[in-house]
Amino acid sequence: MALKKGILIIECIPEKEGMREGRIVFDFLSMVIPEKIEFSNYTIMSYEEFYEAIESNNHQFIHISSHGNIDENGLSYLALPNRMKIYADDLAESRGLTNRNLLITACDAGKVNFLNKLFEETETSNRDYSKYPKF
Repeated sequence: MALKKGILIIECIPEKEGMREGRIVFDFLSMVIPEKIEFSNYTIMSYEEFYEAIESNNHQFIHISSHGNIDENGLSYLALPNRMKIYADDLAESRGLTNRNLLITACDAGKVNFLNKLFEETETSNRDYSKYPKF
């Protein structure tokens, strides 16, 4: 599938919480590049729905807006509705991230263990990561 230049925004925070960060990003970017933005306000009820949202698009950029937490072992994860936990290695296994640029906004997703694991799991031989800092 050929990638189109654009951004898919996946909002994973329930609307009832009143936190609409993904929608705010969409509204802002729509003023600048309206033809290249797609907003998906998924009501994620299962792991399958989460990965389907990622894998069924052909956007060059994917932005996931979610809650984030740290488990009892100190590992960061994306905290989706219904107490679902998406860890970095789980996310890296998604076929929908191949050759994509991923942006995640979630508390504690910026922790070293989450980022390094995601980088390790998605690093491929045709990418030059030497210019990027290791966290």
